[in-house]
Order: sequence, then structure tokens, then C-alpha cells
Amino acid sequence: MSSYWPCIKFIIPNNMTSTAYGFAYSAQNLMLFFGPAITGMIIDKTGEISGGYLWSSIFLFGLSIVTAIIGLIVLVWDYNTQAVLYRGIDRNPLPIKQERTIDTSID
Repeated sequence: MSSYWPCIKFIIPNNMTSTAYGFAYSAQNLMLFFGPAITGMIIDKTGEISGGYLWSSIFLFGLSIVTAIIGLIVLVWDYNTQAVLYRGIDRNPLPIKQERTIDTSID
């Protein structure tokens, strides 16, 4: 989830940025709250059956697959629209700062 924080500012319009950050923050906190509880419940229910952490590992692997799919969806959506996230340094160069010269000549 932490990789999505910088993307919000580029994808979401300025008038909806605060709402998007709120949704992302809420989603992250919900997962941080419920994730360990669900993992612990899976371990308690299946500890004797599988002899360890097999089902909790499957649960966490499934969550990884879901986030990878979401990442691919965001990447394809971005590529098909404006490619704001896809631009690299070569495609979106930073502006060159112009140096100021100080006139030291005396008239």
C-alpha cells in the first residue's frame, strides 16, 4: 500500500485529493487492524490440521496476488489514459535552473 501514496497526487484531480488520501488511509488502517486478526484466526482454526502455518501463508499469498492485480490494473489504466505514472526521467525532464549572474561592473 505504501507505493500508492505518491501515485494519489498524480492520478486524482486536485479537488478530490484529500478524499483520496482519506480512503487510502482508511483502507490501510482497516487491513492493519483486520489482517493480523484474520491470520491469527486462521492459525487457530487450522493449526492442528495442517501442522503449522500453511493456510495463513496461503491467505497472505492471496492478499499479495490481489495487490499485484490492483497494481497491474492501475498501470494499464494509467498507460491507456495520460501515462502520468509511466513517464520516466527521459520523457518528463525536470526544468533546468537558470543561473543568475551578478553584474559587478562599475559604471
